[in-house]
Amino acid sequence: MKAVLFIAHLTLLFCVGCAVSGHYVSSGPCKGFHTNQLACQRAAENAVAIVQVKIGQTIEEVSKIMGRAPERREAAVDRETWSYLTDYEHELMTTIIFGEGIVTEIKQTPWAPEQSQGTQSRGASNTC
Repeated sequence: MKAVLFIAHLTLLFCVGCAVSGHYVSSGPCKGFHTNQLACQRAAENAVAIVQVKIGQTIEEVSKIMGRAPERREAAVDRETWSYLTDYEHELMTTIIFGEGIVTEIKQTPWAPEQSQGTQSRGASNTC
């Protein structure tokens, strides 16, 4: 009986810890429990802005539309890519590819590098 009560108390403490830790939001696009609430909120904000990005826009135009630096940036002599978190639930980023200073391609990519190398993710956790 003491073991059952001990386990019940541990479970209660774990659940209270999740609620107090800030991983729960009661409304909005990130409603519920999320491992990284800030990433979820950024993804929601980025998803709203990124729909305004179009092929042919300049780096300056995209920077103004997005309003923040990308979460991931890669650059080469003739090509630059910016990636923004845009789908927290499915762990996706939207990658904008620039060639000669203008948008030449827009695509979705996994946010974890190992996912793009053939490893499947089970999705974002909605628990602490």
